[in-house]
Amino acid sequence: MIRDRDYAFDNGQLVAGISALAVPILPRGRDAIAAMAINMTSARLAPDRLVSLVGLLHRDTRQIEEALNALEGSHIAPTS
Repeated sequence: MIRDRDYAFDNGQLVAGISALAVPILPRGRDAIAAMAINMTSARLAPDRLVSLVGLLHRDTRQIEEALNALEGSHIAPTS
């Protein structure tokens, strides 16, 4: 179900009163290497807000994936 929706959602099932939303970071041709998540009290997460937050997380994870894809095959050392 998570793969079909492209995000994970916990509406207080794990910790009562706390909701969590996560989107995987999937560089081209690879499995998930990380995820971006938002946690908040369940009372603050209205259904329309869920849709908005999923959209924001997808936008930001796409930017990260594009940056990682650009580095594929390069030998650029991380800067400190």
